[in-house]
Amino acid sequence: SCTSSASSFNSHFQTNSCTYTGAPVAGQASITFTCSFTGGAFTDISAGTASTDNNGPNFSTGAYSFTGGNYPGQPAPLIAQNGTCKNATTSEATLITQATSGGTAALKAAASKELLARYQCYASQYWQHTTNGGGATTCQRNYNFDWSTNDYSKFVMGDDRSMKPQNAFITDRVFYSSDGQWAFLKNVDTKFQSIPTSSGSTLCPMKNITELKFKRVSDSKLLVNFTQMSVMADKSATCQAAVAAALAGGGTLGTDPTGLNNLYRDLQPQRMLFYLTK
Repeated sequence: SCTSSASSFNSHFQTNSCTYTGAPVAGQASITFTCSFTGGAFTDISAGTASTDNNGPNFSTGAYSFTGGNYPGQPAPLIAQNGTCKNATTSEATLITQATSGGTAALKAAASKELLARYQCYASQYWQHTTNGGGATTCQRNYNFDWSTNDYSKFVMGDDRSMKPQNAFITDRVFYSSDGQWAFLKNVDTKFQSIPTSSGSTLCPMKNITELKFKRVSDSKLLVNFTQMSVMADKSATCQAAVAAALAGGGTLGTDPTGLNNLYRDLQPQRMLFYLTK
């Protein structure tokens, strides 16, 4: 049996539900299940100038009249297909001024949206370049991006690696003892990791600490003590709760849709002792 009624989300939408009871098979009990979907038309406000307009649908003003069965309100592209990430007519500095200074709310929203689209375009090109091996042969900065944000100012995420070249594993100073018997290096990188939450995921900064200790055994041999560990740098309840859940799971969760097993492995310290000879 099927029913149709006004949606509880918005009265201009219709919610349709159909309930079905399956026939028992091989002595098993029958199962009753319901399938529901909500649909409707909306008014386009891609050219709106109100403070709440941001090139999105307005669900509160009733159904939209389609022209010839087609939706005519598709917003114009911010970046044309196969075009450059930079808009030749408006500079980045001008857009930032429009997004942060005086002006209508609609103008600020439009400038912010175009800035985010540009940054995402540049980020896509950056990752393609890195994936193709470009970062291994050039001295380019390493970047992190938050693809879940709608705020252009938070899309590029800075960390301790921002001033280091790509694929530079350790670029910190090595300290030597005055008698030449030992040397020490400590490298700290901050990387952002996706952490599962009740509503999806969030990005939490994790510090990756690498220590190398060298001790002279002889003129031709060194004893090397290598230690690496990752710790959660964010003390917020969300990030710390994910750490607690990962440690409690012990890396052996049979059903792990949020990746807690991977987080558990990242949190485990690693240590190696070995000799270097010449």
